[in-house]
Amino acid sequence: MKKDKKLSAFASVFLANTPSGIKSQFDEHILSCIVARHEELSLPRKQGQTTIEIFNPHEDKHGWNGHHTVVNIISDDKAFIVDSVIALITSKSHLIEFIAHPLVFLARDKAGRVTDISASRGEGYQGQSHIFVQLNRGLTEAEMQSLHDDLAEVYQDVHLTNRDWLDIKAKVKDLTNDVAGKQKLVAAAKNDYVDFLNYIHDDNFTLLGYCDFNLSGKKSAFAADKQSGLGLFSPERDTDFLDKADKEQLFDLKTIDSLEEITITKLDKVSPVHRRVGLDTILVKKTDGHGKLTGLTVILGLFTSVTYSRDLTTVPFLRFKADAVIAKAGFEGHEHRGRALRHILEKFPRDELFQISTKNLYDICMSIMQLQEQPRIAAYFSPDVFGRRITAITYIPKELYDTRLRIKFACILEEELNASYVDFQSAVDDSPLVRASFTLLWNADSKRKIDGAQIDARLRETGKSWASRLNDALMVRLSDEDIVAEKTVKYGHAFSDSYQEMYQARQSVHDIEKIEEALEHNRIEVDLYRPYNAGGKEVSLKIFSADKPVALSDVLPILENMSLRVVAEYPFEVRPQGADKSIWIQDFVAEVAGKISTSPDKKSIQAIQHEFESCLKGIWSGQVENDSLNKLLLLSAMPWRDIVILRSCIRYLRQTKIPFSLHYMEQALTENPHIAGLLGQLFHARFNPALQGKKINADKIHDDILSELQNVTSIDQDRVLRAVLGVMDATLRTNFFQVDDKGHPKSWVSLKLDSAKITDIPEPRPYREITVYSPRIEGIHLRVGPIARGGLRWSDRHEDFRTEVLGLVKAQNVKNSVIVPMGAKGGFVVKNPPKEGGREAYMKEGIACYQTYIRALLDITDNRKAGKIVPPRDVVRLDKDDPYLVVAADKGTATFSDIANAISIEYGFWMGDAFASGGSAGYDHKKMGITARGAWESVKRHFREMNLNTQTEEFDCVGVGDMAGDVFGNGMLQSQKIRLFGAFNHIHIFCDPTPDAASSFKERQRLFTAVKGWDAYDVSKLSKGGRIYLRSEKTLTLTPEIQKRFDIEKSTVTPTELIRAMLKARTDLLFFGGIGTYLKSTDESAADAGDRSNDALRVDASEVRAKVIGEGANLGVTQRARIEFAKHGGRINTDFIDNSAGVDTSDHEVNIKILMSDVAANPKHKMNVTARDKLLTEMTDDIAALVLNDNYQQTQAISLLEMQAPELMMEHASFMHSLERAGLLNRRVEFLPDDEQIQQRLKLQKGLTRPELSLIISYGKMTYTKA
Repeated sequence: MKKDKKLSAFASVFLANTPSGIKSQFDEHILSCIVARHEELSLPRKQGQTTIEIFNPHEDKHGWNGHHTVVNIISDDKAFIVDSVIALITSKSHLIEFIAHPLVFLARDKAGRVTDISASRGEGYQGQSHIFVQLNRGLTEAEMQSLHDDLAEVYQDVHLTNRDWLDIKAKVKDLTNDVAGKQKLVAAAKNDYVDFLNYIHDDNFTLLGYCDFNLSGKKSAFAADKQSGLGLFSPERDTDFLDKADKEQLFDLKTIDSLEEITITKLDKVSPVHRRVGLDTILVKKTDGHGKLTGLTVILGLFTSVTYSRDLTTVPFLRFKADAVIAKAGFEGHEHRGRALRHILEKFPRDELFQISTKNLYDICMSIMQLQEQPRIAAYFSPDVFGRRITAITYIPKELYDTRLRIKFACILEEELNASYVDFQSAVDDSPLVRASFTLLWNADSKRKIDGAQIDARLRETGKSWASRLNDALMVRLSDEDIVAEKTVKYGHAFSDSYQEMYQARQSVHDIEKIEEALEHNRIEVDLYRPYNAGGKEVSLKIFSADKPVALSDVLPILENMSLRVVAEYPFEVRPQGADKSIWIQDFVAEVAGKISTSPDKKSIQAIQHEFESCLKGIWSGQVENDSLNKLLLLSAMPWRDIVILRSCIRYLRQTKIPFSLHYMEQALTENPHIAGLLGQLFHARFNPALQGKKINADKIHDDILSELQNVTSIDQDRVLRAVLGVMDATLRTNFFQVDDKGHPKSWVSLKLDSAKITDIPEPRPYREITVYSPRIEGIHLRVGPIARGGLRWSDRHEDFRTEVLGLVKAQNVKNSVIVPMGAKGGFVVKNPPKEGGREAYMKEGIACYQTYIRALLDITDNRKAGKIVPPRDVVRLDKDDPYLVVAADKGTATFSDIANAISIEYGFWMGDAFASGGSAGYDHKKMGITARGAWESVKRHFREMNLNTQTEEFDCVGVGDMAGDVFGNGMLQSQKIRLFGAFNHIHIFCDPTPDAASSFKERQRLFTAVKGWDAYDVSKLSKGGRIYLRSEKTLTLTPEIQKRFDIEKSTVTPTELIRAMLKARTDLLFFGGIGTYLKSTDESAADAGDRSNDALRVDASEVRAKVIGEGANLGVTQRARIEFAKHGGRINTDFIDNSAGVDTSDHEVNIKILMSDVAANPKHKMNVTARDKLLTEMTDDIAALVLNDNYQQTQAISLLEMQAPELMMEHASFMHSLERAGLLNRRVEFLPDDEQIQQRLKLQKGLTRPELSLIISYGKMTYTKA
């Protein structure tokens, strides 16, 4: 924009009168835009007009972009403009970032046009005020409009007070003459009033308003004489300065009538001009010649600063009061007491001196004199005559005074006086006391009564040092004074200021007890309580922890799972004297979330306090599970141990393929807390030994539960709750009520279940099962019959280990057809494996969990002593005697048999070390290699029938497992002619495209001896292009040799793709020696395979190009996949046929030990443990020969049946029908052909496949055994 010379002159003047410090803070471009805008606004402005502009800068409109609001004001130069603007903006809580207020001086012609601009005032020039303000943030449109309106009001008031100032002075002079002429006033008082009015006339009082109010009307009310109104009382003001409430309080006739001739008070309304503080108000009575009240003159303004600093003797009105007090005290001015009193009066708050009565002033001053000699906390009160406000003047020893104490005093005064705090002032001099004056407004419902003694007592108690109050509180709680003194020293200065502000000393005594426990036991401590005056569902929880506060990310999920929604947290560090570490207290303010019948109160919180605190500490230490079932503690006052019962049930249900998530099942219980509580009561009624024989009707509780279930509206929740009830109905025994050697409840729970009574669980249903739950381990043990035997495995299938074990027990049962006991199988998972410490720490945790698992099984198993059954301690049995429990090693537990036997001996179990086969005093299956050797008998038979001798002719092999494992490691050493070109375990993928049989055998043998995985394989022994990959890699780069060997076109694949190619590779043998199910049938889904962890790897049997499959491991192939593979010409038995040597060996061992126990019981045989163990060792080869012969003959029998299978199809069908009629076989579960499929095979002259024949021959043996 092109500017003329006049505008350029304006810019020069504006900048010349702007301080350089302000100008330097702006960009030159922005500064020029500011000046230009003020030029633009000033051009049309007329004299007397005020221009106010507020905006958020935008480049298109203002020349620059800015995020902070700008205020531009242009007006005639008047007194108090800048002060008033700053005071208003500050009062609205807006912070000023920059302010500039240059003056320009204008000369105007008669028409009001600007003729010249000057930087200084000269004759004929008038000042024009320019104010530029930049705030520290951008305001909203509504905020800018509000500020604009308020500024307009302030400028109007500044204009009126400036305009009428001299007129008000003249009025004050007239008023002085009127007072001087009143004959009925006492001369001394009159002289003081006249002096005072002259004092305010002589510029010691900023005159802002004047008005006469006359008594008129029948009701004798005061009415303003508007024509007399000046300044803030001017009739030109848009609104009356005094509102209705002001007038009602200020013009109370009874009060006015009782006042002296002149009264000084303060309005509640702040001054809009100059300083934004309460307006000083001078009231002067108007009387007629007879001294009768006719009206009132009101003068508004502010005492100037000199009034607050002058000697009292120079301030009229105050001088008169001071002289009156000194005269009443009778002290001589030159003596000590007189000087002390004069000093007190000089230091007394000036505003209060103007308003306080002489009598009240005298009483206060005399009391203050005593405080000087005996410093203590004291409070004095000066209510104003109109009943609007009260001033509390407090004196506090210097060593006690701080901001914290001042705030507490203000709160006490508000509470005791029923008044609202407005302001405070403090003064410190050479006195030992600090004076703090508090101004408060009486509340509308206040009785305006002052109990000085009560307030003094509270202030003194509050003003005590923390150590002193703590000592008093400890004396109440403790009787030993030495202990009190010790703890006072230790904790007197340990608590932070913020803690002291929030809690009373008596509360800290309880906290100290918790702190001591936390320090002594080096653990967290907690305190649940109901705060004083807490409303609704509010509760509070303190957590005490050493060294550092607990992380919110750790504790908040726990509290949410305990039905607490945290709304605030207050952390405090406590530093006990002499302690090695500090203690953190975190006080959480929370609300109970969820459905509760009534809001918590102190009594109900105290009732569950111990349970809640024990539960929370248990969760923090890992002894209690952190899940949403813990909500029941608050929602139904359910003890945390009883919640474990419900947790055990739903953890079991999760394993049964119930179609609900764990979270949803928890939700079903927590949203129906009453039913959850009844379920806990039912469990106690049935199984708590202490309640047996008492009149507690379990059937009645059961009926109540069924009745309550009718009110559950959600079908899914109803199903969940009935499923939990079903588990309880199927429960036969539990160890829940047993305690350990220290009398504490055991940390694990075992439930013995009658599987037939549980609805909707997968087939086949075991005879009995034991489910085990603890925060560290979960497990299952399934038995097909009363006399059953099978291994226990360390599973890694956390989500479905029961499915895994169910598949295993099904195989185990048919596998056990070679022995007398029926099948059994167990498995457990380690829930919290250590994240540090490597394999050693991992194994240590696994062993600890295995020990818990074994104890849980033995806890509820009957014992035998001297031929009699001995029930387990503290166990209510709802079934018959059941003493037979024999276990064995399995995946992950190959070396754990000694651990199991040690626990068996510890429990005094009748099996002794026959409880778990394969220990140090038994046959080491891995050392014997018996499982792999048995499986190899199957492999050899397959190849023998294919005219290949695996011991003399080389053949290709792909495997699952590694050389550190029992089955795979031993299996890959059964022939020196194996060309193992591919294998994988859970960590590595082994690829050796064209291996040398001899050298690779030696390397495998080295790894097996050293118990090493594939990463320890000597890569120099690999054939060309061979590699060992990590499964954790995102992508793998293949060599051409690997691509060719596994028929892979891509050179870069994922580990999953390579493994799938390996399973489908062209090979003679696919040998399973590791964990997992990798082959399914074409018609099966991933879920049907029952191994979620390997869903991505699994392939269909129709895609497998191996000629032979050997199942050294369990469940490597689904039964339907075996049948499909066999139908496509592949040679395969079943896992329970191939790897039955292990259970056969264990059966021999257990039977020998039981027999030797009976022999040892007879002294004449001189048989002891040492002799027995020697005998077992000597029999090792004989046992192995017997077992391997069983494998040889079993596979031979299957081959003979296979040869005759088409001709014997009808006989096989008849046999299956007879088994079904006897309830011994479910063809659908075993995937045997139905009648329609049998007819199709007869037409095609096809018989049963080898996997099917494996089942038929096993069922034949079991039927013969039972006959």
